[in-house]
Amino acid sequence: MYCELKRFNLSVEQIKEISERSEELVEKLFEESKKFEEFVARADQMQTESIDDFKKAYEVIMLH
Repeated sequence: MYCELKRFNLSVEQIKEISERSEELVEKLFEESKKFEEFVARADQMQTESIDDFKKAYEVIMLH
């Protein structure tokens, strides 16, 4: 019985460690997701500005 209880305690410790590592992984994924979201927003802004600049240059060429 003691041996079974010892294995159970070990299993509980292993489950606790797995849980803690899983929590760390989820936190890292959340942080990376926020960084990626910021990157996408900047890329979208740059693309929009580039398109606007192209439209302005095209209009100038077409007017002359």
